Order: sequence, then structure tokens, then C-alpha cells
Amino acid sequence: SGREEGGGGGKKNANLMDGRAYVALARLGTSGGLVNDRVVKKRLKEICMRQSNYHEDSKKGATDNSGRKKKTKKKIIFPVNDGRLFNAWAKMESKSGNLSEARKILGRGMELYPKDYTLLQAAGNIEERLGNIRSARDLYGASLAIEPSAPTLIAYALLELRSPIDIKTKASNVTMVRKLFEEALLIDPKHGPAYNAYGNLERRQGNTAHARQIYEDGIKANCTDAPSVYHGLAKLHLSLGEVEEARNVLQRGLALFPTSENNTLVPRNENVAFLAHTLAMIDLNVNNNAKHAKEVLKQGLWHCRNSPQLLLGMALCESRLGNDNGARDMFERSLMADQAHAQAWQAFGVMEMRAGNFRSAKLLFECGLKNSPTHGALWQAYGTLESWKGNVGTARILFAAGIEKCPHHVPLYQAWACLELQDGDVITAKRLIGEALTRDKRNGSGWLVAAQIEEKMDNHGLVGLILRRGIECAPGDAELYIALADHEISRGKIDSARELLEK
Repeated sequence: SGREEGGGGGKKNANLMDGRAYVALARLGTSGGLVNDRVVKKRLKEICMRQSNYHEDSKKGATDNSGRKKKTKKKIIFPVNDGRLFNAWAKMESKSGNLSEARKILGRGMELYPKDYTLLQAAGNIEERLGNIRSARDLYGASLAIEPSAPTLIAYALLELRSPIDIKTKASNVTMVRKLFEEALLIDPKHGPAYNAYGNLERRQGNTAHARQIYEDGIKANCTDAPSVYHGLAKLHLSLGEVEEARNVLQRGLALFPTSENNTLVPRNENVAFLAHTLAMIDLNVNNNAKHAKEVLKQGLWHCRNSPQLLLGMALCESRLGNDNGARDMFERSLMADQAHAQAWQAFGVMEMRAGNFRSAKLLFECGLKNSPTHGALWQAYGTLESWKGNVGTARILFAAGIEKCPHHVPLYQAWACLELQDGDVITAKRLIGEALTRDKRNGSGWLVAAQIEEKMDNHGLVGLILRRGIECAPGDAELYIALADHEISRGKIDSARELLEK
């Protein structure tokens, strides 16, 4: 509370106490849902408006009856002399999806504190999310001109990777990006996101040894944001097919952040959510251990209780364990945390569809598409629901609408091709699966559908050729080997089938 009366020492102490309180409030605004966001947002708004009024009053000064400025002994001072409160308020608005409001808040903050480089960086991030790439680049550049910082250097580098300056070639300047990451690490050798982003770049460039070294350097540096580094190293192992190694790395990372219901001094870190989510999905989908996955997700939720991804993971675990009511509760919590979370709408709808609750599933898919109209899996699931109900015409319309909205979502083409195959239109089915394989030839299920179409057309000679081509393009898809082995058995080639099944 702003105590402004009393002696000079009392006023100074009050300002100091206010400053500490406001900084704590700013931290609460970025605490990952550990307190009521609505309450914090309201208080931040009040304080920021008050901060603006202090600045206006100090500029105008007091006036006497004749309109002339009075000589004041002391200038009005606000306890916080930077834009961190505006930054926290804007971050809360952007997390809620109110990007335009966040932009206005940051604009007001930049008017008051034009030299606060963190406000410029945050404004650049908002412009980037709004699709204003040039404005984002200018704001990042202005921030770096005031004071180079690791977060801004990383943001500038990632912008170059996503939206290259060279419009003609559309190729990212990887050399420049590397230099930006290296400069970020020189400024802050303990900045975890810098190691993560740099390592991810080298991983995507195919430099796995260099990527591994970068991640390990980050771990040795005891970064302030260690989860991002452990997560990056785990992703590297997963990309190499080293699932157990990835699991071990994720467990090491989680061990750094124990949970304690009785000890409020244990620090919470919302970035632990990434570690918990990835480890839980390995346990759920690779090891088929829903019980352990659930325990991992609980640890993540202790650090970030309103994470829609973790809540969705809990829902999937409950569903796998046969607890549909528990799954429904978790799906609802996930959607309360983020109404635009398309995967939650889709997974919730699929669970209801499999349970035979077609009306509920239909409503969930429609709500999901209203919030996320460009999510291909939602269109696919909705079309599949209608095909299950025997509404082939409606399913066809949904698949077509989905492809129009999401032309790169390959499973949509496959689902539509299967519908046409079942309906006896092999020509349309063949055209659709051809489009799917043109977009992604590494998708094994597409080759399986293509083989089924040729078999339906009695082109038995082409079936084997298509499956072999599929194995060349997707050598890690076991279903292709099984299908080709079955085909070889039907032709009496037992030894060939045995060899395929061993592979």
C-alpha cells in the first residue's frame, strides 16, 4: 500500500516496501497458475494505472491558482522504476490469448520506460505471434541496441529460423543464427534456453555430436533453467531412437525438482511441465505403463497445476486405466485451462465416440473446431464419427472441409481414402492416397491403404511392389513387414515371409 505521509525516512522505507511488494506481484503474474490469475491480473492493472498516473503527475508538477507551476521540494517517486509490472500484466493477457490487449499494455509501458529493453523484447514477441514479422524484428533490434541480452538474442535467432530475412531464397542464415546463440551464451553462460535452442538447431542440421555436446555443456553449467536443457537432450535421444536413454535423461532432470506438499519453500518451476509430459508420454505410449505415467504427471502438475498438456496427459492415463469418469474430469480441467487446446477436444471426443456416446462426441468435435478450425485431427475424428454412424455423405463433406482448412494433414487423406474404399469408389480412393503419399511418403499407414486399394482392384502383382516401396520409405513401420509377409504367405513364399517377420 502506498504510504505517502510522514517523515522522509518513513516515506523512503514505505517506497522500499512497496517496491518489494510490487516486484513480488510481478512474479506472481508469471507463476504458472500458483495463485488466482484473475485476482493477480486485476491488481496488476490497478498498480500499472497508478504507475502511469505517478509519471503524469511528476511531469506536470503542481500548479497554483494562477496556473503557474509551484516549486515542489521533491519529485513524486514511484517505488518501481522500470516496466516489469507492465511486462507481467501483458504476459498474463497473452497467455489468455488476448494478444491485442497485451500489445496495448506493452505500448503504454514503452511510453513510460522507452529504455526498458525487456519491454521491447516482449513487444517483439507479441508482434511475431500476430504475424507482424518486420515489426517483431525491428523491436528485437531496438532492444538489443539498448542492451544485448540472452533472451532477446535467442528470440532474434529463432525468428530468423522461422521467417528468414532473405525472402527470395527463403533460406535461414544459419551462420548468423549460430553467432547469435554463441553471443547469448557469452552474455549469460547459465541461460538454459540458449543451450536448448542452439542444441535444437544443430540436431535439426544433422550435427548430432555437436548438439549432444551443447546440451551436456548446459547441464555442466548448472543453468538457471535446467529443464529446457534436459528436455533438449532427451529429444536428441528420441530422434536417434534411444528411448531408454531419453527416459533416463528426463528422470535426471525431474530429480532436480522434487515435490513437497508440506514444504512451501521448495521452489516451483513451471518448465518442469515439459520434462514430466515427455516422460509420461514415453511411459504411456511406449512402455504402456499408465500407472507410472500418472505419477510423473502428478509431479509436473505440482509445479504447474494449470498446464493443459499435463491435464490432458492425466485424462489419457485415466482413460487407459478404464476410469472414464476420472478422464472426463481431467479433460474438462484441461479445456478450462485452455479452450483452444485442440488435442483435448479431439481426445475427449474420441473417448466418448469409442464409448458409444455419439451425441457427446459430436458436440465435443464441433466445440473443438469452433475454437481451433485448422486442427486436422479434429476434422478427421469428426468425419470418422459420421462414417461410423453410416452418414457417408456427411463424413465426405467433413473430410473435404478438413483438407481445405488443413491441406498438409496427411491422415485426413488416408481417412477419406478408406471411406471411399469401403463405399466401393476405388478410383477416388486411389487418387486420395496418392495425394497423401505425395505429401509424406514416410507415413507407413499410407502405403498400407494403397496396397489395400490395389488388392481390392485385383492388382495382386502391385500389392507386393507397393509394400516393398513402403518399407523403403518407412523402414521403421512394423505393420508394413507384417502385411508384406502375409502377402508372401498367400503366394506360398514361406521363407520370404519368415525373413520379413524376423525383421
